[in-house]
Amino acid sequence: MIPQGKYRIMAFKDFVPDWLRFTILLLLTLVFQFSNSIYLTNLNEVIGGKALTSEDVKLISAASFIGMTMIFPILFRIKFRFMSRTILLSAAAVIIIGNIISMYSDNVLILLVTSFIVGAFKMIGTFECLSSIQLVITPKRDFTVFFSVVYLIVLGSIQVSGLLTAEISYLFNWQYMHILIVGLQLIFMILIYFLMRPIRLMKKFPLYQIDWLGMGLWTLVLILLNFIFEYGKRLDWLDSQYIKIAIVATLILLICAVQRMFGIRRPLIMPEIFKYKNLIKALLLLIVLQIFLSTSSVILNVYIGGILHYNILHSTSLNWIVFFGVILGAAFSFYWMSIYRGNYKTIFLIGFSAFVLHHFILYFIFQPGVAKEDLYLPYLLRGFGYVTLYISIALYAAEGIQFPHFFPSLTLLGFVRTAVGG
Repeated sequence: MIPQGKYRIMAFKDFVPDWLRFTILLLLTLVFQFSNSIYLTNLNEVIGGKALTSEDVKLISAASFIGMTMIFPILFRIKFRFMSRTILLSAAAVIIIGNIISMYSDNVLILLVTSFIVGAFKMIGTFECLSSIQLVITPKRDFTVFFSVVYLIVLGSIQVSGLLTAEISYLFNWQYMHILIVGLQLIFMILIYFLMRPIRLMKKFPLYQIDWLGMGLWTLVLILLNFIFEYGKRLDWLDSQYIKIAIVATLILLICAVQRMFGIRRPLIMPEIFKYKNLIKALLLLIVLQIFLSTSSVILNVYIGGILHYNILHSTSLNWIVFFGVILGAAFSFYWMSIYRGNYKTIFLIGFSAFVLHHFILYFIFQPGVAKEDLYLPYLLRGFGYVTLYISIALYAAEGIQFPHFFPSLTLLGFVRTAVGG
């Protein structure tokens, strides 16, 4: 039962029952997670429909992840500045406009900027929903519980979104996924408008002393890095004038960003966060995890499509197996960290062992005539290790970090996880 009294979600009007308040925000969280400017599941269809290259589409997709990462440090500032109703209506409206632009524009620059903005507002909307229901999920603000739920929602949504996108693309075309998101966001905008109150639940916190220039510098650094590694092979690396210019620009902007980090009072990325040993270790663990993830993703995509010749429905149907692995991993992480109170070394070992076994099994079953069922166990292990390590690494990194440094620390982790790691 949803807790009553002081744990009630107060932004809703009085006649809205507590269970409906929680349900609306939980479902809206899922809709935000399903909302993207570009769906890589439809990569070939988007390339054909917009006459773009695969590098164009992947860079546009990366911009969305960068937008999600760069908005992290000011999420609480936004929550304290605006009313919940305003935040959710604005985020939904921006995502609707972004999806409409993504359907009809074929200009890479416009799509890149749109994707970045959609990613930022996707994170703003998701954060507003999850922060509003946090005390319902865990009245004691236990992050071992909250992170287990959050990563189950986020990583599980990635798998289900891929399945839904593939099904819609197969039955209709790639644009209908955007139409579905626009329709769902409109429905929730109506619900929010009529069921939520335009009230402020806390003291208004002005948006001042935010390092907008620093945010811009780090954003350009991450986009240029993605440009270099996405287009490097196509443009023949240093034989291309564009790659040379991008490398020089990246170095100059990086120097400016680092200098600003140490040169102003309130930088976007505070140098003080590097004193936390747990954070540095977590970054190293995350880099190793990204190597595991990226390696298996690249190999499996080639193997499934190029050797087994699975179509989009058959290849994405394996997402169900990963999704079940994510559920098992989130449940195990919840038990280990919240109930059993086990140590980090063991859960790290279990998570990475799942990935090692994932690769080990794939090594021995790779052959043209492999049955689809033979892929179930490695895919299950991938999902299990995936969510287990994300939850445990996030909890490990957050341990002992002071509140002012919490969100900049998550941003730094996001640099590796969403912007550079892949």
